[in-house]
Amino acid sequence: MKSCIACAEKIQSDAKLCRHCGTLQDDDRFLPKDEKDTSDGLTTDGKQAEEGAVQPASTSKLTALSFLILAPSIALLALDPSLSDGGPAEALGNFSASVAGWSVLSLIVIGGLWALPKLRSSTKGRSVIRRLGYIFLLWAGIGLFLFGSTIVSSIGANSPDRPQSTTQVSPPAATTEASAPTADRNNEQTLEACRTYQTWYKARGDADGDQVGWLTDEQTKLVSLFRDVPNTRIRQAVNDHIAQIRVMKVVVSSNPSESVFELAASDYYATYVNVWELCNDEY
Repeated sequence: MKSCIACAEKIQSDAKLCRHCGTLQDDDRFLPKDEKDTSDGLTTDGKQAEEGAVQPASTSKLTALSFLILAPSIALLALDPSLSDGGPAEALGNFSASVAGWSVLSLIVIGGLWALPKLRSSTKGRSVIRRLGYIFLLWAGIGLFLFGSTIVSSIGANSPDRPQSTTQVSPPAATTEASAPTADRNNEQTLEACRTYQTWYKARGDADGDQVGWLTDEQTKLVSLFRDVPNTRIRQAVNDHIAQIRVMKVVVSSNPSESVFELAASDYYATYVNVWELCNDEY
């Protein structure tokens, strides 16, 4: 037996309607405050409580939050002094590599959160982790796609310069004597550029942890010394080396695997040796 919530008459324990006053035993008007608050939060099969837990994890809010992944990439873009020399392609390469790297790191963190039983058992937790995983996977895909595009464009950036070696024509016989001093001056200009570069390279220090800045210094030096060198062979070799420096900087910025780093370093070293040997031929 139990008491009616309205008239306090004794009724059956499982009765839902009082036979004395006709009051439903779940009428909100007569329930105690704590029981009323509890009942308001639940509906059939607890659906309302579950929906209330999932609702805050909206995709739009999580997407807006994910844009914080751009903050370190923007900082890298602002601090990298090579952007003024490298141009838009290198800027995009550095930016996309940074976005991809931070996105992959975020996916690893999300995977670690998924391993926590407390979060997996929560409807809200599962919803947030799953949606964040999809969002950062999309960020990583966009970053890697743009990064790959910039590498391809950097490798092919110097191809228009190759025909320059075939554009030279023999001067007319009447002007041969006048052009001879120009050839001597051209040779001297190339020799001076090579001598200055080799002296500078031998005297430079180690990277000291700043590999991007170390590579940028070499890139800037090559551009300033060999921009107007008339020797097309050396100028082409320098352009090839600069292209590999740009690729190497992007690779270093993306925290690559050991195999990727070794491959990029091998290509970089090959173009460097080519420039050095051609300069040695000038002596």
